[in-house]
Amino acid sequence: MATVATLRDLISALIETSVQSFKLSTTTSDLEKFFSVIEQNDDLKDIFSSTVYELDEKIAILNDVNSQIGMDAYTVNFIRSVIEMDKVKGLVDSRELVLRRLRKAAGIELAEFIFAKVPEESEVYSVQQAIEAQIGHKMEVAVTVDPEILGGVIVKVSNKLFDNSIRTKLNKVKNMLTAA
Repeated sequence: MATVATLRDLISALIETSVQSFKLSTTTSDLEKFFSVIEQNDDLKDIFSSTVYELDEKIAILNDVNSQIGMDAYTVNFIRSVIEMDKVKGLVDSRELVLRRLRKAAGIELAEFIFAKVPEESEVYSVQQAIEAQIGHKMEVAVTVDPEILGGVIVKVSNKLFDNSIRTKLNKVKNMLTAA
């Protein structure tokens, strides 16, 4: 069965199983940790994708990784299946897509908030509440700082952009003055 299954099929099965077993947040967290370990160690990615290493060696390495980061059995079984299918490179390359699908299944959107300076926690919370009300979903927020926006905030979520930066407002005023 695993030989005819695609990576997409495995990801769909993982999401469905995680939803049914109420482990969606655990699975998402586990995969985030796994991807982080792989990103920090190019050798692991190479080993999992290599034809030089035998399957049992790759599984032993997965078990070692799991002993360090403590993933749930569902996640470990998923990764084991991916290794057996020799699709680790595809999984790692599809990291953002996989995590986005998991978050979507959980009703959570990933958003990026860009501030001109490091914001207070209350500022982030206030913006998050306003945007969640707009889009109708919960969000997982990543905050970045870009002094070039001068002030305000830019929010990127899914395919939406909410730009309330001072720089954009100044550019609009500039364009109106030069057009007149």
